Amino acid sequence: MKNKNSEIRILANGVLDFGRENDLHQNVLDDIRLAFEEMFSNIVSYGFDDDREHEIVMDMELSADLLTMKIRDDGRPFNPTEYVNPDLEKPLDEREVGGLGIHLVRHVIDEWEYKSEQGKNILTMKKWIRKSVP
Repeated sequence: MKNKNSEIRILANGVLDFGRENDLHQNVLDDIRLAFEEMFSNIVSYGFDDDREHEIVMDMELSADLLTMKIRDDGRPFNPTEYVNPDLEKPLDEREVGGLGIHLVRHVIDEWEYKSEQGKNILTMKKWIRKSVP
């Protein structure tokens, strides 16, 4: 996928197709779609210092009851797993802008890991899932 917000529609459709092919429960689909869309949006909005086109690679793999999602990009290094949650107790007008998407992702996935390798950011997110009940 390209580093353009317009690609989110393609991403959402890909997640839905993957979910249907693998009989994933709607709640799981909602969670992984949220995680992918939020992280993709952050990469597009904050990850690049130029106006060039960049490739963002997103993969999903289902093994037994574990769904593994990977996102790779060549943007500025950023480790979302170390990002400090926003203070949700503060009134809205006193909060810093940003960070809520990462906070939401943190709550819908079970594990995540970040590494920077050969100029690439690699974010791996894992979610224990259940299949749809017929």
